[in-house]
Amino acid sequence: MKYKKIFIILFVSLFSSPLAHSAGVGTIGFGPSIGFAMPNTSSTTLAFGLNFIYKLNPLLGVALFYEKYSASINSVSGTNEISSSTSATFFGLQPTYYFTGSNFNIGLKIGSAKNAINGSAIQNTNQVFSIDDSTSGFFVGPSLNYDVNVGIVSIGGELAYLYGLGSSSPKALTLLGTCKFWF
Repeated sequence: MKYKKIFIILFVSLFSSPLAHSAGVGTIGFGPSIGFAMPNTSSTTLAFGLNFIYKLNPLLGVALFYEKYSASINSVSGTNEISSSTSATFFGLQPTYYFTGSNFNIGLKIGSAKNAINGSAIQNTNQVFSIDDSTSGFFVGPSLNYDVNVGIVSIGGELAYLYGLGSSSPKALTLLGTCKFWF
């Protein structure tokens, strides 16, 4: 019984600690991100995302995140047309370590990824080829983040490499600008 009380007190103090608030920044944050992704480290495409962050204390935090990127290719030559689109979606959890006295933090992204491809080839108005396929898998990858606090907002960026753990899982190198609102 004694250890149970100690555990409850420590658990509650971890989440309600006034130390969880660093200068000008609250404990709970959310915000969008936008930037570039290099899927499978090939061409660059637009990427966007959304983050929900909870700071456990001044040094540790955890985030839920959603990131998506897509690319389309269309080619027309006379009566022939080829079109394709690909997209990848990443959803997961990110434990984060905040460096003392610095605006930098590092994290480890872990989660689920979905890769989708759609394409078709048309010759003289007849469809000769069509594909509509998707694969799912897990990914893991490091991230390096930089945030500058401006009141209840932090503005910064993130560099991450998301590595798919399966042969068909998407991989991406991402560079995103972030804006987070803290409460």
